[in-house]
Amino acid sequence: MSLVERIEQVAERCGDRIAVDDGFRQITYAQLISQSDAVGHILMEQGNGEFAAVMLPRSCWFTVAAIGVIKAGRAYIPLNPANPAGYNLDIMREAGAKSLITTSEVWEEVAHYAGYDIRPLFMDGLDSYSTSSSGNCDCDGSKAAALYFTSGTTGVRKGVLYSSDNLIFMCDGIWQSCFENGLLNPRFAVVTDLEFMASVPGLFTPLMHGGTSFIVPEDVLHDIDRLSAFLSDRKIIHILTIGSVAAMLVARWKGGTLFVMAGGERMPSICSALPVGLRLYNIYGMSECGFCLQYLIRGDEQTVPIGRPFGGVRVYVLNPEMNLTPNGEVGELYVSSPGLTIGYFNNPELTCSRFVDCPFEDGGRMYRTGDLVRMLPDGEYLYCGRVDDVVKIRGYRLELGDVENVALECVGV
Repeated sequence: MSLVERIEQVAERCGDRIAVDDGFRQITYAQLISQSDAVGHILMEQGNGEFAAVMLPRSCWFTVAAIGVIKAGRAYIPLNPANPAGYNLDIMREAGAKSLITTSEVWEEVAHYAGYDIRPLFMDGLDSYSTSSSGNCDCDGSKAAALYFTSGTTGVRKGVLYSSDNLIFMCDGIWQSCFENGLLNPRFAVVTDLEFMASVPGLFTPLMHGGTSFIVPEDVLHDIDRLSAFLSDRKIIHILTIGSVAAMLVARWKGGTLFVMAGGERMPSICSALPVGLRLYNIYGMSECGFCLQYLIRGDEQTVPIGRPFGGVRVYVLNPEMNLTPNGEVGELYVSSPGLTIGYFNNPELTCSRFVDCPFEDGGRMYRTGDLVRMLPDGEYLYCGRVDDVVKIRGYRLELGDVENVALECVGV
C-alpha cells in the first residue's frame, strides 16, 4: 500500500478529525483528501512532467501540495521561499520542473522567474480552478515521490530521489521505535525546514495513524521557551529536532509525555536525570538512507552513542578493503535497508559510487555513509568522525567543497 493509499484509508474513518495544524489554520482529513485531489487533477491536466516544485511557507498547504503531487504521479521538490530566487530557479531547471505550487504572494516576490516557462498553481486560489480530470491518481509505491536536494563533496548540490515506499519505511521506523504498542490520535510537531528530509516523519507519520501534524510557525521555532509552551499546550507527543535544541527542551520541560528524537549533529551530554514523561533518543540517519539507528538516552552518559539499527536495517562496519572490522575497531559505516533511496537524480556515476553491491546479502545493495564508527561492548555504535570534509552545523550538512568553490570565485582568492 502506498503512502497516499494509507492516508486515504485513515481519512475514510477520520474525515472530521484535524489532520494538519499550522498554528493559523487547520484542515481535516476530508479537506486534506479533497484539496490534494484537486491539486493532483490540475497537475495531470497541466502535463506529464516528472516533477512539480512546491514553494510554500510553513503551512497546511505544503502537506496538501506534496500529497497532491504524488497523486498526480509526480515527485514533489520542496523549495524554501526564503532561499535566493536564483537558487530555487536553478533547482527547477536542473530537474526540468515546469509546475510550481505556490501562493500569489510568493509568486509576486519571485520576479526572477520571468522568462522561464513555469506554470504556477496558487494554493490560495485553489477553489477558483476548474478541472475536468477524473482519472485515477497514481499510487505506485516504487515510483519517485520526492526529490530533496543536499550539498555535495565537490561543491555541487545533489538531488536525492525518494520513492513512496522509502517515505513509508522512514515513517514506520519512527513509529515502531516509539509507539510499538500503538497510540490513539498521535500529535507530531514539524520543526525542521520543509525542504529537508528530516521533516518527512512529522509531516506524514501521524497522517497514517489518525493523528495530527503540527507545522510549527516560523516565529515559534526561534524561541525555545515559546516552542516548549507550544508543544505542551497542544499536547504534542513527538518532535524530531537537532541535539542542541533537544538539550534545551529537556531543561525546560515541565511534565507530560514527549518523545524527543535528536539528530543532525553530535548529541551533547545531558548529565542529569530526564524529566518525568520525556523520552530522549539520539537518532542517526542521512538523506540517502533515511533514519537508520537510534539510542535511548538515560541522561548520565558522558558520550552519547548513535545506538542500534531500526528494525529492517542492517549495518556493516568495513575497512578500506571492504572487509568487516573486528568488533571495537573503527571502520566506515555501510547501511543496507528498504529505506535506501532510489539514488541521486541525473547522476548515475555518483549513485554507483555511493550505492554499492552488498557482499553480505544476495542481490542486496548498501549505502556508503562516509561516517566512521565502532561497536561498543554492549552492541551500541559510537560515531567517530568522517572519512571526508563534511561538517554539520545546527543540523545542516555542509561540505567544505561548497565553501571552497564559492571562495575561489572571488577576485583575489
